[in-house]
Amino acid sequence: MYEPNFIDKFIGFFDPKAGLDRAKARFQLVDVADKLRQYDAASGGRRTAGWRANGSSINVENQGALSRLRNRSRELVRNNYWAKRAVQVITNHTVGSGIIPAFNGDDINKARAGAVFKTWAKKKNCDWDNRLNFYALTKLIMRTVVISGEVIVRKRRVKPRAGSIPIKLQVQEADVLDTSKDGIMRAGGGYVIQGVEFDKDGNRVAYWLFDNHPGDNFMNNLESRRIPAEDVLHIFEVLRPGQVRGIPFGTTAMMRMKDFDDYEDAQVLRQKIAACFTAFVTKPIEQELIAKGDAETIQLAERLEPGLIEYMNPGETITFATPPPVPEYSTFSKNVLLGFAAAYGITYEALTNDLSGVSFSSARMGGLEMAKNVEDWQYNLMIPDFCEEIYEWFVQGAQIAGLFAESVSCDWTPPRREMIDPVAETNGKRLSVQAGFSSWSHEVRKEGWDPDELAAEIQADAKRWDAAGFMLASDPRFGNKDEGRPSGTTPGTNAETTPGETSKAEEKK
Repeated sequence: MYEPNFIDKFIGFFDPKAGLDRAKARFQLVDVADKLRQYDAASGGRRTAGWRANGSSINVENQGALSRLRNRSRELVRNNYWAKRAVQVITNHTVGSGIIPAFNGDDINKARAGAVFKTWAKKKNCDWDNRLNFYALTKLIMRTVVISGEVIVRKRRVKPRAGSIPIKLQVQEADVLDTSKDGIMRAGGGYVIQGVEFDKDGNRVAYWLFDNHPGDNFMNNLESRRIPAEDVLHIFEVLRPGQVRGIPFGTTAMMRMKDFDDYEDAQVLRQKIAACFTAFVTKPIEQELIAKGDAETIQLAERLEPGLIEYMNPGETITFATPPPVPEYSTFSKNVLLGFAAAYGITYEALTNDLSGVSFSSARMGGLEMAKNVEDWQYNLMIPDFCEEIYEWFVQGAQIAGLFAESVSCDWTPPRREMIDPVAETNGKRLSVQAGFSSWSHEVRKEGWDPDELAAEIQADAKRWDAAGFMLASDPRFGNKDEGRPSGTTPGTNAETTPGETSKAEEKK
């Protein structure tokens, strides 16, 4: 609120008009300042003096930091078990044993496409390094994205062989991007940002890549080559509009994770040193002994070992050592680990395997929240940016090899989510199918199975049980009901009807 000061009053006394104009101007300034102060985070002063915030783009912020972030993230995963565990949890839940394709089309083309893909998915047919099959490559890609923030997948054309796809996949770390190609304008209005080339409309047209990792010992010639964008997949999680490069998942927790790692090492070393001292023997010291400095009589230990008794100066008493306590270590560690889990988007229980004090409801609620992140990584990262793009390459190679001419569409099924309460959750799925809220095929795919393969197995089992004269309570042809079916009867007898038939009792009615 505006209040006139001495100067305002002085000017208003001698020149009322000038005083009024001054008061209006002062009032407007105060009013603007009051409006700015409606956002505490936008205010200045002591509280925000050390708060550094700029308005630069995500690419400018990443420019000088990505290399160091990647290296530190990798170092943490190598040497810090919490970072390693977080990467394992995300990778296992998102990809698991693999994201499986489900082909759509008529039976003949669908079966043919499935057989061709199954052959190509073997490690010697799809991996440029001949080390991993398609599903293991998918897991490696997700793991690399979590640790390094991004990954490069190149389409490598190979010599066509009869009955094989002439395309292989080369997975490379993002270090192969030539970041010296930055801020360069290209002909026609294009430009290059950190090794990624764009046209004048902002579409990716090429990548400037080294053939091998620049950190290899034999990399003497650091000269990159321009690779067309249609032969490269650049996979990363997009966090801001216009983002060109990816950021490691645990970036926000790196500093604290390193500090906590050092803290744990210090605590272990402290307890280890304390445990080495068992007792101290002390006696009064003769003055002349101190003057002589007898090295044989006054000798301190230079090595520490368990059960050590340290003789100090000549004296009379013995004192047994008591290792120092570590107060509130568990509480402090849990609070820090909660922050680590939040930074990676997983639960504390998944990170630590600490289920003490966790009820079924709390475990399920935490699992559901983490499941949303997992689904985001599956359906907004891995499936659209890798699986669907790779399938287009696969179809191109299959058509070149003449393995199937017609294009067959494909759906991708992530690994099934482990149930906390299988009975309750299975009943929920069954009711959803019965109510028409979901299809049987959809629920089967969510469990990680192919509906056609599962249906064929169920049909084969049904024929096997009928031929052997068995009747199982789980037989889906009878609605999974035990009641109303006498024990010891088999389908097709007087006491039981087979599907599509009418019992004799009903015929009499």
